[in-house]
Amino acid sequence: TNPMLSSDAFRLLTWGSALTRMERVHRLAGYPVLTENIRVCWLGTDPGRNCGVCEKCIRTKLNFMAAGIRIPAGLGAVPGFLDILGLVAERRQKIDFLAEIAKAGRHGPMPAGTQLALVLSIWKNRLLRPFRNLRRVRRNIGRWLRGRPLRQH
Repeated sequence: TNPMLSSDAFRLLTWGSALTRMERVHRLAGYPVLTENIRVCWLGTDPGRNCGVCEKCIRTKLNFMAAGIRIPAGLGAVPGFLDILGLVAERRQKIDFLAEIAKAGRHGPMPAGTQLALVLSIWKNRLLRPFRNLRRVRRNIGRWLRGRPLRQH
């Protein structure tokens, strides 16, 4: 909503918007009440809680691990090797977020197995990214042949 409510005369900024995700995690670490109640996804079956298994939840857990900060209970258990390897980052921005975490993890206390899984996941997503849209392209060809409108998303 900030871009819609802002103008040249009145600019709205979100706290922390100029910080990287790793910098935000470091700042949050000083506030245990905030970290224990952190909410990053809405995929869980219980409203008001994180699912703990989606890409965003796992990525947030990895941020905490790379920073050397205990994963908040509200995010669930420590992600395993296969959880990290199975991450699907559909957009380049999400792959860049994972690369930022991997870079911070190399210089921090992140376990070697977690670092390896993260690097493999990044490479897997970089290699598969060009092929993620093929399903939509194939479906749109079928729609075009039948004279139906094409889907953009």
